[in-house]
Amino acid sequence: MYDEAPTVSNDEGARPLPVAHVNGFAPTLPEFRNVVRTLGQVVDVDYIIPGCPPTPKLLKEALLALLSGARPPKGSVLAPDIALCDECARKDSKPADLHIDAFRRPHTFAADSAICLLAQGVVCMGPATRGGCGAVCVAGNMACTGCFGPTSRVRDQGAKILSSLASNIPADDARGIDAVLAGIPDPVGTFYRYGLAASMLRRHLSPHP
Repeated sequence: MYDEAPTVSNDEGARPLPVAHVNGFAPTLPEFRNVVRTLGQVVDVDYIIPGCPPTPKLLKEALLALLSGARPPKGSVLAPDIALCDECARKDSKPADLHIDAFRRPHTFAADSAICLLAQGVVCMGPATRGGCGAVCVAGNMACTGCFGPTSRVRDQGAKILSSLASNIPADDARGIDAVLAGIPDPVGTFYRYGLAASMLRRHLSPHP
């Protein structure tokens, strides 16, 4: 046990460092690669069952599909190809003309369990995420984080939700837009929590993130 917290240099501008010199020791970590890959970009994948984790119903339906005589095409995502919003119980409460003046983080207020979370200013990945989970997170009054990935019609899940959110921000000047977006402190972590490797941002171009 150290008497005081060790001071670790971060001159390289990245955390964690591959090598850190602490109290005479030099613990090491493997360096990050400049490209992240999906499983299917590394090994041959027959079928994809989305979810973190997949729901029991989805697993059952996937197994029945695979055991049937008419298997889906190789590479298929074994889940409905619809957006999560289509199966969300709150979809009727989402205004047709949605205006987001500020984003609110879920832990800062008690969200109304009957109203669309986006309409309450909470970042919900529902518009950019594949359905099939039964919207269980939203039913628990928590926003969708995108674990089912995008539908087949979405090229980049993060870009899709960013486009959707940006189109609903009424501010039309840089200062106003920045003030609204300040409510999303970690855009990459929020929009690409599960799908960075499949996105258009998968390559790390700069040595200083």
